[in-house]
Formats: sequence, C-alpha cells, structure tokens
Amino acid sequence: MEKGSPVAVLDIGTIALRLVVAQLFPKGEFRILDRAVRNCPLGKDVFETGRIGQETMLAALQILKDFCELLSGWGIPPQDVRVIATSALREARNSDAFVERVERELGLRIKVVEGIEQGHLTYLAVQKGLSRIKEFARTNALILEVGGGSTEIMVFKRGKMVSSHSLNLGTVRLLKQVPGTLREWSRLEHFVREAILGIWELLNSELPLERIATYVAVGGDPRFVASRVGRREKLPFWRISKEGFLTFLHDLKDLSPEDCVRKFSLSFAEAENLLPALLIHREFLLSTAADELIVPDVSIREGVLVGMALGSEVEREQEFYPQIIASAENLARKFSSDLSHALFVRDLALTLFDALSSLHGMDSHDRLVLEVAAILHDVGRFVHPERHEVHGAYLVRNSDLFGFSKGELEVAARVIELHRGAWVERIREISDPAVRFRVKKLASLLRVADALDRSHRQRFVPAGVEVTEREVLVRSESGAGGEGEALALREKGDLFEEVWGRRIRLV
Repeated sequence: MEKGSPVAVLDIGTIALRLVVAQLFPKGEFRILDRAVRNCPLGKDVFETGRIGQETMLAALQILKDFCELLSGWGIPPQDVRVIATSALREARNSDAFVERVERELGLRIKVVEGIEQGHLTYLAVQKGLSRIKEFARTNALILEVGGGSTEIMVFKRGKMVSSHSLNLGTVRLLKQVPGTLREWSRLEHFVREAILGIWELLNSELPLERIATYVAVGGDPRFVASRVGRREKLPFWRISKEGFLTFLHDLKDLSPEDCVRKFSLSFAEAENLLPALLIHREFLLSTAADELIVPDVSIREGVLVGMALGSEVEREQEFYPQIIASAENLARKFSSDLSHALFVRDLALTLFDALSSLHGMDSHDRLVLEVAAILHDVGRFVHPERHEVHGAYLVRNSDLFGFSKGELEVAARVIELHRGAWVERIREISDPAVRFRVKKLASLLRVADALDRSHRQRFVPAGVEVTEREVLVRSESGAGGEGEALALREKGDLFEEVWGRRIRLV
C-alpha cells in the first residue's frame, strides 16, 4: 500500500457487514471517501444455534465478494483491507472455518477482536472529539456502545479511565431471549433491567453512577435518534436532551418493527434492533445525573482508521498510555491495594528496566506490561495474604483492563505470579519459550523492586543503578539501605541472577 493511497476497513458485525474507505493523514486524522453496508443475520444464527448456518455463511461470502469488487475500483487489493469481526464470530463454533474460507476464496484476512479490544477501538474513535468537549475533562463520564451481541462500557473520572467492561448483552441476543409474541415494551424493559443488574452494582462500586454527569452514546441507534431529535454541533457529534430522548423512546414503544420500517425508512434489521438498543441506553442514562446524551458521529471502524493513521505501535500505545495506567491504578484501588507501595515498586522496577536496556532487548510495550504488573502485584492480598501472588494472578487474568488484550493480561498475570515465592516450577508451566523468557525477565525486575520496599514504608531511596560485567549495583541515598531490604533482596534475587548473569547488590 503506497503512502497516501486510500485504505479500507471492513467490519463483520452481528447484524450487518459494513465497509468504509478513507484517506489517512498524520496524528490520527482521516477523511471518509466511501461507505457501504449490507445486512446479514450472523448473530441470529450464532445466538440461537451456536454456529453460522450454511445459508447465512453463503450470504456473507457474497456480500464480502461484492465489497471486494467495490474496493477494486479504489485500487485496494483484498490483502490490504483491515477486516475485523466482533461478537458473532467470537462465539460461533465454526468461526475458524468461516475465517479460513474467506481468506482462501477472497484473500481477506479477518481479525476476530475480543470484547475489551472492541471497547479500545471505540475509545480511539471517540476520544479525539471528546478531548474538545470541555465537560468531558471536567466531569465524570460514561461511554456506552450497544451492539447486536455485546455492550461496551467505559467509565471516566474527570477524563481519566476508571474502568472498561464488555458485556454479553446486545440487541440480537436480547431479542432471542424474549419470545416474539412477548416483545412489548414491558417485557423488553424487564429483560434489560435483569440483564444489567450485576453490572450496575459493579459500576457503582467503581464510581457511583449518580455522580456521572456526561453520558456518551455510541452507535447507529443513538445516531438515528440524534438525527430526529438531536442538535448537530460543529464538531462531529450531536447532543440530545434527556427529555427529548425519553419522549422519542416513549413514542417508539407502540410501533412495531414494520411500523418503523414504513415511518423511518429503516431496514427491518435496523427497525427490529432499535427499541432494545434504546432501552439499554435508557436504563443506564436514568442511573446517571446526565441531562443530555452526547452522540459522536463515529463507530468502531473509525477507531481502526485512527489506529492506522497513528502509524506505529509506539504511537498507538502513547495514545492509550494514560488511560491504561489510570485503569490499572483504579483496579488496584478496587482490590484495596497499598497504592503507595505499588507505585514505589513500579518506579523501582522501571528504573531497573531502563538501566538494563542494553542487555534485555525489550521494547516500550514490555516496559508497559512491567508497569501494569507492578501496580497490580499485590491485588491478591484482597483474597488472602497467603499465596497472594497466585490470587493476584487469578484476579488480573479475569479482569477487564483497558488497553490490554487477554494475551497481554496473561503475561502480566504470570509476572505477578512470579513476584514472590518459588518460581522454578511455575515458570515451567509456560510452554512457549519466547513467552517464558520474557516473563522471567520482567518478573526478575519486579521481584527485586518489591524486595526493596519490604517494609511498605518507602524507606529505600534509590540514587542510581550501575551495571558492570559481574554485578548490578543499586545505590541508595542513605548508604546500603535497611537490613530488611538487604535480606529480602538476598531471598528474591535468585531469579535476577539467573536471568542477567549478574549478582544484584545494594551499595
């Protein structure tokens, strides 16, 4: 793909396949050149039978073939198209067969994104516009996107990430749970409230919803409402008053999907999913103190375009970095960690990482994984101080951490698991040699950093690190440091010496 050439993003969703062609510019900017959308009921098959049916698969293949022909007019070959798939393909038992067939027959390579990664792409799409909205940085905010198979939620406290969650709650999934003859307002409302009861409690434990003043609704359904009753801003978003939204929803409740098709010129799939999506938004909106909905004119596809326009992995990571760290710190608070100790250990671990840069061959992403692991290394104490490294690894593996895939969470969890206690047997559990050595390097630094604050009182004040052929010398402003730290370092320095071939010593 030549610089300046058009690019394409193809989104294989739960109820439709969508294509966008764009021109990329520096710093995450882009201009849309073309769009296409075709309905395809992948979600209905998957959420009912667990697999993509033959007829639906053939229909999807034909749509993708048509999109490839459209893209040939833009000079974009299939191998250059960024293709993502969401909840329907995540859950289909025969998704591997579908993905392989699409690549073999059409040359399109599909990436099935995890739920939490779907939220990250949504954040990329909306964050540039939101950064220009004064109230987003000054108030607590909730970003909600309701899809056909999942709902993505992000909570912010004065512009900083508090938490990110992906729920198995979507419009197609909801309609499958409610019999067709019982899909009146009251039944749908009851099912929505039952479905989100657990996440309400979780969100309120992280940040009380009644303290959220800014509500951001992402997706085609709120955009449709905005086009009817919203106010268009100069920036690429709409505002809908709370009263206007609720009035529109109230008027909608007596309309059947067929009525919506006739009245609003929607496709049947759009009309059928409109009411469930808006009901989910309504329940969350009413839980907050927001008096309006902010509706960005973007989607997950624009998030992919922003990532492509940012270019390198380093640039994309820099875009996420403040929110990743804020999310990790809030997770540590959630599990009542000693944050002063965690951040002190984090700083020491990163100091060691930087001092050993000429030896370890790791990059900024490895440094970020170490930073997150250090912040979260003691969360297992929430379960029990005994074997808290094991409990902590379990909690991290099963948490939604903004900016981290399940694979990255697994690496961080392994590092946490090795930060104390016996490590020889645990490290053998990692089958991939490259991952095993990566974890050993990161864990060796975390073990040393944790040892240097054994008292949890931050008494050790580092004054620099010197690397020689045989030793790594950690200097202290107050001399050789306390006896407790020196003893802990002798107890926990064995992995460091094995990995780096050097003894570590306080001076």
